[in-house]
Amino acid sequence: MLMMKMMVLSFNRYIILLILIHYTYTKPHLETVSRRDTEHFIDDPDRHDIEFDHNAFLGEETAKEFSQLTPNESEEKLKIIIRKIDKDNDEKITEYELKSWIEYVASKSKQNSTDRQWNDINPTNQSSIKWTEYLIKTYGPEEERLKDTATSESYKKAVQHDRRRWVAADLDKDDSLNKTEFTDFVHPEDRPNMRDAVIDELLEYVDKDNDGYVSEREYLGKTKI
Repeated sequence: MLMMKMMVLSFNRYIILLILIHYTYTKPHLETVSRRDTEHFIDDPDRHDIEFDHNAFLGEETAKEFSQLTPNESEEKLKIIIRKIDKDNDEKITEYELKSWIEYVASKSKQNSTDRQWNDINPTNQSSIKWTEYLIKTYGPEEERLKDTATSESYKKAVQHDRRRWVAADLDKDDSLNKTEFTDFVHPEDRPNMRDAVIDELLEYVDKDNDGYVSEREYLGKTKI
C-alpha cells in the first residue's frame, strides 16, 4: 500500500492524499470475484483493490459512511481521523503511527463483527451460547434443512465446518461458547487454539478431489505464487 511506504508525511500532504483516495474509491471496482479467489494486487494499478485499502484504513462501516459524503464532508472527517492518528501532535504521520492506527481499526472491526453476530444469535445476552442454540438460530430446524435435497449436502458441510471451529474455540469443553470463545469462533485467524481448524478448512477448500492430499495442480489452481 502506497501509504505504508511513506515514513513521514506533512499533515497537509497527508490530507490531500486521503482525499484523492476517497475520490478514487467512489468509482466502481472492476474486480467482482470474492477476495478469497483474488489478491490485493498492490503492484498492479489496473487491478489494485482500493476498497481493501479504504476498509483497512477506515474500517468497513466508516468506509461505507464516507462513500455517502460530499467532498467537503469527507475532508472534514479525514482531518479528524488524521488528528487521532498523529499521537505526538507534530503534524506528521509516521509509519509507526499509521501501523498502530490500522491495527486499531482492524481490532475494532473484528469486535463490531463479533458483537453483531453475538447479538443476533443471543438477543437476551446470556453469558454463553449453546451449540444446539447456535444451529437453530443460524440454519433453522435440522429436519427442515435435510428435507431440501437441493441444499442438504451444502448444509451438512456447513455444519461440519462450524462444528470443527466450535470444538476448537470451546476451551472449557462445555459445548457452549462465552463471548471470548465466540470471538475465536468467528475470527479464528491468529489464534493458536484455532490453527488446526483453519488449516483443515484451507485444505478442504483446495483439495477439490477429496483424496486427502493437495496435488500440485490443486495448489497452483488456488494459490498465487
